[in-house]
Amino acid sequence: AGASGKTGRRIVANVVKKGARVRAGCRNESSARKAVREALRVVKVDESVADEMVEYVPFQVGDDRDKISNAIGNATAVVSALGDALSFGRVDGFGIAALMRCAAELPKVEQLIVVSSIGVGRPFAFPAAILNLFGGVLLWKDFSEKATRRAARVHNKSFLIVRPGGLERAPDNFSDTHNLRLNPRNSLSGGVCSKMQIAELIAAAISSKSASANKTIEAVAETSAPPKDMTTLLSEIAADTQP
Repeated sequence: AGASGKTGRRIVANVVKKGARVRAGCRNESSARKAVREALRVVKVDESVADEMVEYVPFQVGDDRDKISNAIGNATAVVSALGDALSFGRVDGFGIAALMRCAAELPKVEQLIVVSSIGVGRPFAFPAAILNLFGGVLLWKDFSEKATRRAARVHNKSFLIVRPGGLERAPDNFSDTHNLRLNPRNSLSGGVCSKMQIAELIAAAISSKSASANKTIEAVAETSAPPKDMTTLLSEIAADTQP
């Protein structure tokens, strides 16, 4: 869900690059199709591949369970790249939670993945507290994170919560000078990384479910971080023991 968004389109492109088919949940198919094609060009995948590998399906926050189930279809991994800090919980809280609860109930779904935000575990620490001024967005994201973990455990699914640092400033080539560093949950309240790095991480998590299973991770990019492949980074973080 969120396939036409800046992070979502990059996730679609990177998953396709790894050879997997994608059901791209979006409000507007033409906008999503254009956005995904742009992202495919950046990751150097022939745009024509999208015609075979990507199916655009209608999805809106607030859809009922039947519509959500139809959008998910036969997908084995469900990824939320949804976000709207000014929705006062409609998207970052209730919307994501409803999507993940529905996904967890579907027998073919194996993996729930949510792109959250750094600072969720420390919402009143600087600089995360600044973001939290916008409708208490970090508290709503905490709500949907907990709902995702709970749904995954009840229905015996795998989950991954990714809390990226600030995504707006870093360009797609940020990894040329800044390597990704993953940290356990509630470690950080600030930092930056690129949307492309998060998309690559999620594509790796889908390909290597065992390395990413049942984890909440915080991701930032730093010049001092050693270069490691995404699967190795994921495998180095311990699985969650907290709700």
